[in-house]
Amino acid sequence: MQMQMPRSRWLVPGCSVGMGVLFLGVQWSNDDPGGGLISLAIMVAFAVAIVAFSGRSGVAEVMRNPHADERTAMLDLAPPPSPAWWSSSR
Repeated sequence: MQMQMPRSRWLVPGCSVGMGVLFLGVQWSNDDPGGGLISLAIMVAFAVAIVAFSGRSGVAEVMRNPHADERTAMLDLAPPPSPAWWSSSR
């Protein structure tokens, strides 16, 4: 039996903005506020890109909502079989 944890569509964008704020705080405390602002801008740009392209890109949609449809749900079912060369040498 496998537990299904509810996951919000905003988890990845929210974590990226949170990491940006964390980077800002760490770099600010080390007397590098410019680097912290650049780090925050990069992480916010990543979050905006995930939200903006989730309807157009399959990769962004899986990152934002991993169980959007049955095709993406199949990614978590089972690993592909190992290649023949992997099992013969063990």
